[in-house]
Amino acid sequence: MPVNKGTDYKEGSKAFEKKIRSGKLMDKNNNINLGQMKKAMENADSADATYWEKAKFAKEASQIEPTKEELPFLRKHVARVYNIFALMLVYTGGIIWFLYYHPSLYLKILQFITHSSWTIWGSWGFLLLCIIICGFSENLLIKSISAFAFLTGISIISSSISFIYEPMIIFKALAVTIAIYIGTALFGLFTKKNLTGWGPPLFGALLGLIVAGLFQGYFHNSTLDFIVTLVDIVVFTLYIMYDNQMIKVRFLDKYRDNIPDSLASWWALSLDSSIDIYLDFINLFLDILSLFSSDDDD
Repeated sequence: MPVNKGTDYKEGSKAFEKKIRSGKLMDKNNNINLGQMKKAMENADSADATYWEKAKFAKEASQIEPTKEELPFLRKHVARVYNIFALMLVYTGGIIWFLYYHPSLYLKILQFITHSSWTIWGSWGFLLLCIIICGFSENLLIKSISAFAFLTGISIISSSISFIYEPMIIFKALAVTIAIYIGTALFGLFTKKNLTGWGPPLFGALLGLIVAGLFQGYFHNSTLDFIVTLVDIVVFTLYIMYDNQMIKVRFLDKYRDNIPDSLASWWALSLDSSIDIYLDFINLFLDILSLFSSDDDD
């Protein structure tokens, strides 16, 4: 993993630039126009290039498959992201397990959160504030603290499943979630298809599901609940593919921007990506759990 992008980075960067200019990076399955890429590189290399021109080129360049020189660094980055992701899941599981065996503590927390509409909206507002700070802060310490607070809140909220659902249904939903996640994550990481354009449509679909969820609170309709849950599963399954490809894209974007980076900045990037895939996993799991529970009730 490059820290200050020293000799290894410079050699990899030069090899990357040389291959783009010579056309050796492009293959029949690549949708990026080589002529436009050459022109973009010439503009980005010039002294008159603006920040946005350089940023645009870095974004386009990040969509090209990694070179042999870059692959070891990319693999280390992906491993770091998934190590953090695994720790997040273990932490969430630990809180759920702890509160399950300490129901009186969970009840006190629940009573505090649901004491009034102010505490309910305040709790959700706190989680929203934490994820916003985590997403926009460039300070690793602040980002880590806000991520930890957000993760703790989500874990406490998720603890309700141990009191609502039967253990067998929980384990069944978890097994299915893991199977779906592995398949879709591998597709996102290794496909040559460009999925970066999925972001805006998926975000729009997510907003639509949030609005539909609000209606669910007023109209208790089993058919509507079932449809929303199915759409939820589809959206978060697609999000898993998208976010896993974005792990690679964001790494290559940062690696190829020719700007020295600190170790903290690489950890910050890994933390951002791990939160994305953590939320994908948790939401998919809760949706599948809800689906299995409704089937069991029928």
